[in-house]
Amino acid sequence: MTFKNSKQSYISINECDICSSKNIKKIFSLKKFISNYKFDLNKIRKDFVKFQKNCVEKVKFVRSQHKNIFAFGAAQMLPVIAYHSKSDFSFFKELYDDNKDGIGRYLPLINKKIKKTNEKKLKDAFVLITANETCRSIIKRLYKINPLRIIVWHSDF
Repeated sequence: MTFKNSKQSYISINECDICSSKNIKKIFSLKKFISNYKFDLNKIRKDFVKFQKNCVEKVKFVRSQHKNIFAFGAAQMLPVIAYHSKSDFSFFKELYDDNKDGIGRYLPLINKKIKKTNEKKLKDAFVLITANETCRSIIKRLYKINPLRIIVWHSDF
């Protein structure tokens, strides 16, 4: 089992080659935290249903905003969102990404082929940022392009 600590390094509970007492203390504190943590399955179920409903509502909202909607950022989370929102995102005009390895390919459950960014098309469009993990850098980039509107998927509704 692996956990991420505050310094962005990973601690594995099953590692046998731990030498420092500092690491041993961290592992025992994690084990204690895990063993004392009580999972509320009803809350988890309710939160999951809420997440699914929010996905559907967000897609409806985005869809209603404009005729020219482009997706920016072909992230790995997009197929998960597509599944839970019951959408293949076919209403996107195009799906853009700057990663050259993904251009010309499809993501699972997504109807659009990943394309190289066309800044001219974005100027007269609404752009949905579909890569939550790189949202800040994408916003900086889109700010320079100046589309009609930038929509962030993980904003609260």
